[in-house]
Amino acid sequence: ITDMKEVVVKHMIDSLSCYDSEIIKSGMTIIDVGTGAGFPGIPLAIYDRSLKVTLFDSLKKRLTFLESVIDEL
Repeated sequence: ITDMKEVVVKHMIDSLSCYDSEIIKSGMTIIDVGTGAGFPGIPLAIYDRSLKVTLFDSLKKRLTFLESVIDEL
């Protein structure tokens, strides 16, 4: 995915499509298992700042990258 519109649709909107305010309540803790590049965890955390989102992945390399992304946000 290189086109910005594709990034928005295929990553951001797809990530937020699982957000259901009837299920996900303010301040809730969410674990994104197998987060990869941080989807859907990071977009959910940006959308609802009250959420406590934990990103979980088997590869330390990915988690190190995500720590730097989160620091920039």
